[in-house]
Amino acid sequence: MRNYSRNILVATALLIGGCDHELSLEWPSSAPIEVNDRASHHQYTLAPDSQEYRKLRQWVDMNRSGWSRYPITAPICGVCVSAGDVQLNFLGSGVIAFTLEGMWRKSVAPSDYAYLQQ
Repeated sequence: MRNYSRNILVATALLIGGCDHELSLEWPSSAPIEVNDRASHHQYTLAPDSQEYRKLRQWVDMNRSGWSRYPITAPICGVCVSAGDVQLNFLGSGVIAFTLEGMWRKSVAPSDYAYLQQ
């Protein structure tokens, strides 16, 4: 029974610790951001001087922490945004970041990216 309790404590620590990774999402400075809304089959580009571009950059800056490893290799894409080596896939209440460090997942409110859906 003692090993069982220890295993539960270790698993709990791994789960808690696994959600606290900080990502350095480095977007190219002043580069346009490509958006692909798979639901509406609409692709477009956010210009660096647009309100949507600034809003997305602000969201990225405010959401660098709280990421956990994403173990699935082929996620379905809802609203995909990409610039340089970073790609974010927003789908439902989650976002998946594809970075040079690997794939990461974080919970997100759909209202946080609603402005990207056209």
